Amino acid sequence: MLRHLLRLTWKRKSRNLMLSLEILLAFVIVFGIAAFGLRYWQLYRQPVGFDGTDTWSVQMQMGEAPPKSIAPDVYDTLRRSLLELPEVRAVSFASYAPYTRSTWTTTFASPQTGAAVQTNTIEAGDDLPEVLV
Repeated sequence: MLRHLLRLTWKRKSRNLMLSLEILLAFVIVFGIAAFGLRYWQLYRQPVGFDGTDTWSVQMQMGEAPPKSIAPDVYDTLRRSLLELPEVRAVSFASYAPYTRSTWTTTFASPQTGAAVQTNTIEAGDDLPEVLV
């Protein structure tokens, strides 16, 4: 009886091979989707680099006045006024808030070679890392 079953299996080896390959392919696809989902779940749970729950964003609306025409003492007065608030631990100025999908693209070129590098920049005060912690 066992010999008869082995003979039937041997004669249908191509069909069994195709079935095995189909099962293997299904396993690889399911494993790939599970690994992809798990990795993105891990990335979703990781911190973004700073805790934004206690971070405030204050903007000055100056109307039609260009930013370069604002006197530095206005910024100094704003900084001191914000630091006097009991909830505020640190103050820093930045051109835009980090992680807000804002970009300011600048091209730097070498005067000797003419090679250019395009980069995204942000203007910020020296104490910005202290604010974002």
